[in-house]
Amino acid sequence: LIERVTLVWIGLSVVLIITIYFLNKLIFKRTWKDFFEILHLAESYDIKKPEEKIILRDSEINEFASLNNVLSQLLERVETDYRNQKELTANTSHELQTPLAIIRSKAELLLQTSGLNPQQFQLISDILHTTGRLSKLNKSLLTISKIESNQFHETEELEVAAIISSHIKQFRELIDKRGHLLITSLDNVRIKMNPLLFDLLLVNLLGNAIIHNLKNNGKIVINYHGSVLNIANTGSEKALRKDKIFQRYYRKINNPESSGIGLSIIKKICDYYDIEISYSYRDHLHTFTLNLSLVTVDNE
Repeated sequence: LIERVTLVWIGLSVVLIITIYFLNKLIFKRTWKDFFEILHLAESYDIKKPEEKIILRDSEINEFASLNNVLSQLLERVETDYRNQKELTANTSHELQTPLAIIRSKAELLLQTSGLNPQQFQLISDILHTTGRLSKLNKSLLTISKIESNQFHETEELEVAAIISSHIKQFRELIDKRGHLLITSLDNVRIKMNPLLFDLLLVNLLGNAIIHNLKNNGKIVINYHGSVLNIANTGSEKALRKDKIFQRYYRKINNPESSGIGLSIIKKICDYYDIEISYSYRDHLHTFTLNLSLVTVDNE
């Protein structure tokens, strides 16, 4: 009798424990369902994608209902601040172009004035040069703002080799003037990107390779095989700091031709498409390597 009573109690205890476990699990799941839904929406939220707006449904639990209200108000303030900041950046950059253009045109007219002494001529030339740099910097900052605001949705299939060759033709006069040796090896591989962003990416990479190259008898090497693009150039004898190279206004050498923001634009474009970019220094060559596998269409 004792053995049977003991077995019954053990069986009832096991059944009771299992029942309590599954019952607690069910209650926990139903009770915290709204919380985990809020958490999932918050984790997937991207302020740069306004079409993916978070919609919080009403909850029967007072605490979660209060959390929904607070989160909704917070998101509304964040989106308003972000939108205002984006509009301010765009409007400021746009409005600056007009006075910069006026300053440039007035300075060019002054240069054409007769009777200027060498000192006056140099001062006006400095104004023109500084105005040009400021205009370029303003456009670069506006471009970064547009990239961060996800304003480049359109994509096309692009022939990388043809586009690189086209840009090389545009830079050919400057390359020859500086006496640089250009070596290219390009595969016929297509990618899918926004054409404006890809052009901007190449222009900054090629411009960087020319500006920061040796003054005379430098070398530029461009390789594109498979889905890997390498652009290398001779330059300073020391490697750049990898932890700072893509930061805005970081310059190893104070080059007046550089705005200090080109590599930052390159990094923004690469991040936009999840393109892996790396820097290395070997055999007196500064090399930037881009892995375009995520945007590659085919390999012919």
